[in-house]
Amino acid sequence: MTDWKNVWQKMPPLKREDLVMLPLCPLMGGTMPQKDRIRAAFAITREATTINPDEVRKIEAVIYAMADKFLESMDIEEIMEEIKMTRIGQKLVSAGIAEGLAEGIAEGHAEGMLEGEERVNRLTLLLLEDKRYEDIEKASKDREYQRQLFKEFGI
Repeated sequence: MTDWKNVWQKMPPLKREDLVMLPLCPLMGGTMPQKDRIRAAFAITREATTINPDEVRKIEAVIYAMADKFLESMDIEEIMEEIKMTRIGQKLVSAGIAEGLAEGIAEGHAEGMLEGEERVNRLTLLLLEDKRYEDIEKASKDREYQRQLFKEFGI
């Protein structure tokens, strides 16, 4: 594995033109395996700190598409860490986290609503058994009174 930090320290700052050829790495010949060429391309984009981040993200997106097209699933799994460290990878991770949170919140809300309905239904049935009709009406209008009844019945 190449020690890219030492390589970068000896090079002048990268320009956009330097990055334009990176997405073509999987198509180029040579002895370096495609997986390593793609890994190196992502490493190079991480060092492109002097280039407009939007331009770097566009180039990373094309490299990502090429990796998806040319690499086997196992090779993609191996370079996932490289992809996660790119700007586009970080955006994908952030988007995934946000999507997961939104789904979790929606599921939690739905479960909470169902549990709340079940509690109210149990309370109503218990009050009906005791013929406490006025308490049913009062509990449906007054949340604090409803909470008191939940405690009273251990619901």
